[in-house]
Amino acid sequence: MRELVATTVIRAGFRADTEGDGENGWNALCRIAYDLVITGNEMPGLSGMKLIERIRDHSNEPPCILISAGPFEATGMPDVAPDGFLVKPFSPATLIERVYDLLLHGQNREPRASNPHPLA
Repeated sequence: MRELVATTVIRAGFRADTEGDGENGWNALCRIAYDLVITGNEMPGLSGMKLIERIRDHSNEPPCILISAGPFEATGMPDVAPDGFLVKPFSPATLIERVYDLLLHGQNREPRASNPHPLA
């Protein structure tokens, strides 16, 4: 799934980095200022929700898309809720629509870079 997401965002004209687990994703976020995080919920080491929680503990940036195999409820966790959510299976067009929505239109923000750099 990770490589499919990365390939999809790259084909749409974005740059993407991938990490194999949540801890490595967190370490990458500590080194690089990403414009967007796309994370699976079921990752080894640190789940997608735990990764988003860690991001939110430090900042409200970058926006995050959570990919999951089933429905998600952010009940009781408003600070941890992802900015976007995709349930598998989803189309590449739906993924890119969410990416554009968060990068270009979400919360009236513009991408920080001319070529936005999501972490997938």
